[in-house]
Amino acid sequence: MFKNDPTCYENTFSYPFSRELNMYYCGKRISTLNHSYGPEVRRHFLVLYIKEGSATLLSHEGKPKLCAGSIFVMFPNEKIHYIVDEGSPWTISWIGIYGDAVYNLFASAGITPQNPIKSVKNVGHNISSIFEEIYQLSFSMEQFDKLSIISRLYQFFSVLISDNAVKPSIDYVEEAARLLSYNFDKNITVESIADRLFINKSHLCRIFKAKKGITPKEYLIKKRLDRAAFLLKNSNVSVNTIALSVGISDPLYFSRIFKKHTGLSPSQYRQQPLKQNDL
Repeated sequence: MFKNDPTCYENTFSYPFSRELNMYYCGKRISTLNHSYGPEVRRHFLVLYIKEGSATLLSHEGKPKLCAGSIFVMFPNEKIHYIVDEGSPWTISWIGIYGDAVYNLFASAGITPQNPIKSVKNVGHNISSIFEEIYQLSFSMEQFDKLSIISRLYQFFSVLISDNAVKPSIDYVEEAARLLSYNFDKNITVESIADRLFINKSHLCRIFKAKKGITPKEYLIKKRLDRAAFLLKNSNVSVNTIALSVGISDPLYFSRIFKKHTGLSPSQYRQQPLKQNDL
């Protein structure tokens, strides 16, 4: 509870093992009259869910309104100043968050520094529950509760993004490259990637080569052979096992394409002196 303010509650949070999405603190304000905030600049993202009341955002062009049933995001290094409308009880929940993925997650929900306000009336109850659960869990020092908070932060973004009327466009090439990079050790094909992305295989191959300079199949082979080369130099695992470990079930086929791309058989490559870039 804030000193001399019985309507405001806040708690800090510390968990060092989540770089993509994490939280500094969380809190809530209940039916506060004549409230104002700022002008103030934060070094992290501060997310408000407005349950009750209305306010005027003085720091933004046009002085937009903050209304019940909306999310307002204060972006890092952005000056924020708002005043709650006279006689309007102000009830909000908030989380102060940071992480490598936060900006892109907000962008996926249609929230940017230029458009920091989003109506979430359709999913407001879910967001309110998530914020309250985060607040209650924040008082625990147990690691499983800290992990539960991180999971609820992701749940918040899942709800927020699912409510986005304007769906972000998909970069099919980068999405295909990610899927190939993360799954090259499995029985994956270009056809299965195209099906996963709901795109024609020929079109995917064409745009992939235009952007990456190689086809998706060549990209997949490169990922497999790069990993195989690493294992050959840095382990005693058999060639057959390495082939299986990079998603190739036929060891003869593996040896053939490895020699085609490196000029050496897997066994010959393993016998070569270790180079710095092989580490």
